[in-house]
Amino acid sequence: MRQKGHKISGARPDFYCTTLTKQFSMEAKGYSVRTVSEAEMAKHKAQSQAGPIPVNFSVASVAYNIYDGLQCKFHDPVSEGTEFSHRENNELARQYYRNLHVGLSEYLTPDSIKYEGRQFEGYDISPYLFTERRNRPVTLLFDSEIMGNIEHENILKDEYSRIDEDEIYVDVDGIGMRVG
Repeated sequence: MRQKGHKISGARPDFYCTTLTKQFSMEAKGYSVRTVSEAEMAKHKAQSQAGPIPVNFSVASVAYNIYDGLQCKFHDPVSEGTEFSHRENNELARQYYRNLHVGLSEYLTPDSIKYEGRQFEGYDISPYLFTERRNRPVTLLFDSEIMGNIEHENILKDEYSRIDEDEIYVDVDGIGMRVG
C-alpha cells in the first residue's frame, strides 16, 4: 500500500499477494468459538475485498474451534476486469527476494546444495524450529539464480520449476524447504 502512496489505515485485508499474472488479497481470522455465523463470515468477506488496491480475487479464511477440533471456512470471490499491476508487482517481488536473502545471509551461513541439476543456497533453520530431537534438520532453500534474475525488467516472468518430493519442496518462486 505504501508503494502506491496509500496510508495503511482503515478497512483492508491482512495480505496483498501476487502470482505471475494475478493479484489478490487475503483476510485471515482465528477464533476459539465453536462456530462462525454467516453474518460474521459476511463481515470477513467484505474486509477481504476492502482496501485501495485493485485485486483479481480475494480470500476470506476463518479458522474456528481451534482448541477442540479445528475447522475452517473460506470465501474467494472473483473480481472481473482487474488490470494486473506489472510495475508494482515486479517491485514487490524484488523487495521480497532481496529482503529474504539479506535477512537470511546476515544471520546464517548458507551451504551450497545441488539437487536435480539446480543450485541452491541452503540455510539450516533447525535450531529455530526445535527439530533437533527428531534428528531431522530443516533447511530453507533459496534458488541461486534468483539474485542473478532480480534486476530483470520483469522479474515475475521468471518461474522456477517446482520440486515436490518426499523430503524436499521448492515452489515456483524458487524458495522451498528440505527436511532430513
